[in-house]
Amino acid sequence: MLDETSEKDRLIQNLADAGLCDEEIKRFLCCHNQNKRAAQLKILTEYRGKLLGMVQDGQEKLYCLDYLIRKLKTDS
Repeated sequence: MLDETSEKDRLIQNLADAGLCDEEIKRFLCCHNQNKRAAQLKILTEYRGKLLGMVQDGQEKLYCLDYLIRKLKTDS
């Protein structure tokens, strides 16, 4: 029993560390408890896509900042 609890706690912590919100974690755990691997994979894949979009948005912002920094350095 202790191993199952520890495993579940580790799973919850891993999901939280990955950035899933409480509602997403609850959905994932519900699917996990029902052995619905396809649904679990869908939840993780959708979240990964959302996270990737955030990274790409951040990258675009970095490009803009880099441009402004270069411009300020060369115009001085």
